[in-house]
Amino acid sequence: MENSIVILIDDLRCSEVKKKVNAIQHLDRIAMVLGPDRTNSELLPYILEMIDDEDEVLLELAKALGDFLPHIGGKANVMNVIKPLEALCVVEEGAVRDQATASINKILGCVKVKDFEDELIGVFSKLAKGDWFTSKVSATNILHSIYPNVSSNGQKQLFKLYAPLCGDSVVQVRKAAAAALNNLIKCIPSAPEAELLELFQTFQKDTQDMVKMQGVESCINFAQVLSSSKVQTYVLPYLKAYAEDKSWRLRYLVAIKMIELAKALGEETTKAKLVPHFCNFLADPESEVRTAAASQLNEFASVLSKDSIVSKIIPNFKKLAEDSF
Repeated sequence: MENSIVILIDDLRCSEVKKKVNAIQHLDRIAMVLGPDRTNSELLPYILEMIDDEDEVLLELAKALGDFLPHIGGKANVMNVIKPLEALCVVEEGAVRDQATASINKILGCVKVKDFEDELIGVFSKLAKGDWFTSKVSATNILHSIYPNVSSNGQKQLFKLYAPLCGDSVVQVRKAAAAALNNLIKCIPSAPEAELLELFQTFQKDTQDMVKMQGVESCINFAQVLSSSKVQTYVLPYLKAYAEDKSWRLRYLVAIKMIELAKALGEETTKAKLVPHFCNFLADPESEVRTAAASQLNEFASVLSKDSIVSKIIPNFKKLAEDSF
């Protein structure tokens, strides 16, 4: 074994953070020298023991493992890499958890998820049922990589595990679950439409803006998959509530998403429902909302008829031109 690799392995075991981080940045070199068998039987189990290390070390570890698939002797051994990443999904530091879930999603994008359906549902189950909010948030962040790629029975299991997270007592979990809902909506009809609408309505009753704010993206996604009548019934009332909410952050989010909303809702609904909101945003008491609307003006006008531009947009734009922001 070449001397430089021996030094890296020693650094991986030392207590100095800088040396350990440097060794992890060259983890692929260590694995190439050890070979797949020893990487699976020695290196990855050792990495699993490092989970209580410094956050700086764990962050590098989470990054490195996302590119580790070529070093484990084939995709059949993918769960050997998922296991330490699963452990990193539970740590306190959010940046480490985010990187760990990003690496899991990256790896799952390179394998046939259905071949590991039982194992991955097991990973999701452990995270979703964890004692700490950290694991529950991480569970929601990997759901979109698993759910569309497993059997209908597997999807039912996942949804049953996911639904309780939407009513969790910790707001960070509810926020993450609300964000995960947006990916599930894209899976309709394999995802249960009625249940998704019910969860969406539950989120809109939440007392925390950070949870409710995820609903704007939900409106966009629902508008793309639901029938026109269901959009009228289930989407537009909530969109109106967001646009008129006392929280400027919610109004801002609708304003900045106006183009996506227009494309999802279509010309007629945009003219009837979105244009009045957009005009209100141009005159909103909060400068952040007015600025957001103004930034959408050119592209939004391009999806409108000449009549709407002349009668609705231009008068409000003239007022905006006098705005000092």
